[in-house]
Amino acid sequence: MNWIEVVTVRTAGEDEFMTALDFCAQMNQSLKGEGSMEVKAYRNSIYDMDLSIHIYRVSGAVAPAKTACGIRLSKLLSRFGIVDHNVWQQVQLDALPGQNAQTVRISSKY
Repeated sequence: MNWIEVVTVRTAGEDEFMTALDFCAQMNQSLKGEGSMEVKAYRNSIYDMDLSIHIYRVSGAVAPAKTACGIRLSKLLSRFGIVDHNVWQQVQLDALPGQNAQTVRISSKY
């Protein structure tokens, strides 16, 4: 099963943002040897003090669970601003029953 753990923080300023990003880089470096997780960081394109860290992993777990890495990162980042921490499970869109190109129409206006 593919999982993504998302830790998002809205920092107070550029210094806090850069320090938070440094924590993420250090954590990413420490996880490189584990192989089952990949960490990516994103900066919000509109609110540029928002940092979102995505921890990608493959696990046989049936129920979602926050990793020790995600929990530790959430606690570290909470000193820089409001933190949101969630775990997401991948949904296979092509495996949904009754869905095909003829029954689902999505506007291409956007």
